[in-house]
Amino acid sequence: MFKIYIKSSLLIVLVLLSIYQTAMLWFDYPSNRNFFYSLVNDEDAVVSENNETQNELFFPEKISVFFGDGSKTYGVMSLSQSDSLNLVDDSIKVIIDSFEIGQIDSHQIQTQDLWKRPHVMLDLPYAITDELLTNELNVKSKWVDEGFGFERVYIFPEEDVDSFHSETNEYSGIRIVFADQALENMISINIQDERMQLLNDSLLLHITTIEEERGYTYFSTKEKGLDIFVEDVLVPVNGQSFNLLGNLYGDMYFYESGVRDDEELENFVSYFFINPKSTWSTNNVKEMRFGDLESVVRYTENGLFEYTVNFEIEDPKTSLYRSLRVANEFLTKDRLLNQTEYALDDFERRGDEIVLYYNYKYRNVPLVFNDLSTYSMRYPMEIVVSGNTVTNYRRIMWKSQEVVVQGSAFEVRFQKPIDDLLLVDAIQPLMLTDMYLGYRVDHMGDGAYLTWILESNEERYYVELE
Repeated sequence: MFKIYIKSSLLIVLVLLSIYQTAMLWFDYPSNRNFFYSLVNDEDAVVSENNETQNELFFPEKISVFFGDGSKTYGVMSLSQSDSLNLVDDSIKVIIDSFEIGQIDSHQIQTQDLWKRPHVMLDLPYAITDELLTNELNVKSKWVDEGFGFERVYIFPEEDVDSFHSETNEYSGIRIVFADQALENMISINIQDERMQLLNDSLLLHITTIEEERGYTYFSTKEKGLDIFVEDVLVPVNGQSFNLLGNLYGDMYFYESGVRDDEELENFVSYFFINPKSTWSTNNVKEMRFGDLESVVRYTENGLFEYTVNFEIEDPKTSLYRSLRVANEFLTKDRLLNQTEYALDDFERRGDEIVLYYNYKYRNVPLVFNDLSTYSMRYPMEIVVSGNTVTNYRRIMWKSQEVVVQGSAFEVRFQKPIDDLLLVDAIQPLMLTDMYLGYRVDHMGDGAYLTWILESNEERYYVELE
């Protein structure tokens, strides 16, 4: 009898342990919530609970390193290289930590002080506001006030060999400066926590390594006092020889010599349906459609792919945090997307739903479609998220043809495209917000060519290379 009692007790303990282990497997520990926990407690999730989403929210459009060696120049990193991505990861960790344990610096930095010390600079594709941080991302910080916002982040690691001073038992800290692109509004934050020393040392190592292996160099238009630029822009130093492909061969997916491959298209579309065998299809020269009771997919003759749901979302409310997670899961259905360099470039709230906008690149060089208005689009890839569902997905299905061709070297003279706009095109007054090299696509059936792209608040100008 006593043995039966012991066995029963052990059985009960084992059952309880199995339940506990299953719960931990699905929900993880509260201090380290995983994907399943976030699904249940979505409204209480914070940015630090999901590294993948966190990195995407703060993933920069550009990351640069200021050398601080007297040259007053930056090295702009390629976001497709592993070393650059490691630097991005470290920088994002510093940003997140600054919200949680940072303090307002007693000595606020002045604009001219930005270029006195080596630093890492991140340019974000959109503004991060106090409302976004508190309402959408649930970031809780003692120093984030109403009206706070930034588009650029400067990270200044402590340069001392031993940044932890044992005599005073103080870590001198990492300084972070949050700013707008015009450098008119800045706030300096200091993190004096010894746990940051490893990140500090990692940032210094990145800066030293990049300085030793420096490639193309850039200067700050604000530092040089170029008033034609409304915002601070990194412009290539004159006289450098750039080596980039001048032209790209390109075409629409599923077309070969102007003929659509319907079998290949049908295979691609099948991943967007739960049961592809139950779908219907219509076929004509201008577009092909597929559908079932829940959604419709179409692909047009000008390379537009569109997915739309047929049903109404019962609870359309969503957050930016949730919409990114839902969008990323949905994008796994697009089996050709891994052949395209794409990145989140902007977003907007439209009632309860959120629209995510993505841009394309080719080998880290922006890929710019000249006239997206013909598609009624602002960006080459757009996703609408309502509740926990992607209700609309549109993207331009343009592909670059890989060819083994050496890039053509050309000497950079940044004044030339500006002079062309001022003198040749007689554009007055010219106030620029950005200037960069990019690949321009005019027609979907054509390739792309490298050009200077200059932007103002209202216009985009193209100036051919010399």
